[in-house]
Amino acid sequence: MSQERLIQQGAFRHCKVSFGLFGASLGVYNQNVNSAHKGDPLMNQQDLFEELHGLRRSFAKLLTQMPPHAEDWQPRENMWKLWDLANHIAQIPATDTAIAREATQPEVQALEARLRATTVEGLLAAWDEGVATVEKHFGAMSHEEFETKTTKAFYGHAMPAKGWLLEIVTHTYHHRAMLHTHLKLLGKPVDMSYIYC
Repeated sequence: MSQERLIQQGAFRHCKVSFGLFGASLGVYNQNVNSAHKGDPLMNQQDLFEELHGLRRSFAKLLTQMPPHAEDWQPRENMWKLWDLANHIAQIPATDTAIAREATQPEVQALEARLRATTVEGLLAAWDEGVATVEKHFGAMSHEEFETKTTKAFYGHAMPAKGWLLEIVTHTYHHRAMLHTHLKLLGKPVDMSYIYC
């Protein structure tokens, strides 16, 4: 089997896992809270925290391939600049948690400015600070709060806590794929080992 075909199969399995997480979450939303207490929930806070820890390993490995003096490189004008994209990924846990806690737009923008990094070490420090915030905020919730407590973002979208935590994970996956593609286009050897690590 060709390497390209193996990569395609790996990507397909990864998509099935991601859609499985999303589907499982939606399934729990549709359950009555009382019936959910009768057995183990399909997905809890710890499951999603573990996803973030895995994403941290992948993000850190991708950052080893960041080329020097290419901070402003972008595939085309309507796409992310390389360093802006890396900063966005690093900030997702902190900023999305702030949004879930109903921070205002100026508050979120101030947080982004504070977390803005100019080194790989700074990017990982911003990520780690954000994940600590995620675990403190969502980890302190009871099962019922996690399933049902709804908050509204400054841009008008409302979700229960479980939806916000899932959003943090899927948002990171989305932009991690962009970073992988950016580095591929720059000729970096970012194979599937940079995704599954």
